[in-house]
Amino acid sequence: MAIRIPALLSALLLVFFAAAPASAEQGIDAALEKWKGLSPQERETLRSRHDVWKSLSDEQKALIRGRLQRFKSLPLGEQKRIRNNFSLFRDLSPRERKILKEKYDRWMKLPPNRKGEIRERYQRLKNMAPDRRREILNRLDIWRRLPPGERKEILKRARTRKR
Repeated sequence: MAIRIPALLSALLLVFFAAAPASAEQGIDAALEKWKGLSPQERETLRSRHDVWKSLSDEQKALIRGRLQRFKSLPLGEQKRIRNNFSLFRDLSPRERKILKEKYDRWMKLPPNRKGEIRERYQRLKNMAPDRRREILNRLDIWRRLPPGERKEILKRARTRKR
């Protein structure tokens, strides 16, 4: 059973607690310093996230904690890349976030073999000569701009020729 957890909550917790200090006392002091440095709006955001956290099941909390532990075990360069990507996501407009989330949801619903095919195609495209890659991407752009009816007709003719 897939557990749906608000991605933003996971990312916020990950970023906020990723550099946890060794002792509990250091942790409390560091948390208080971070809290003092927050704006009233940021404090309110964290309070609302705390309410979300309290509403999560033990299983969901364990999943988030596991992600945090995996994050902490990553090399610093990878952690930095993830934080940067989170910042990029945070800076998107609500419309862009919605589109990205829809694409992510579609990706997660794909069977593993289909994901593998897509990754393989991506790698082939990535490894192509720049001129060839541009040509293919231009053709894809033209294809996407065609009306759906015209695309169906082209596909129908192509299937007929294959037989």
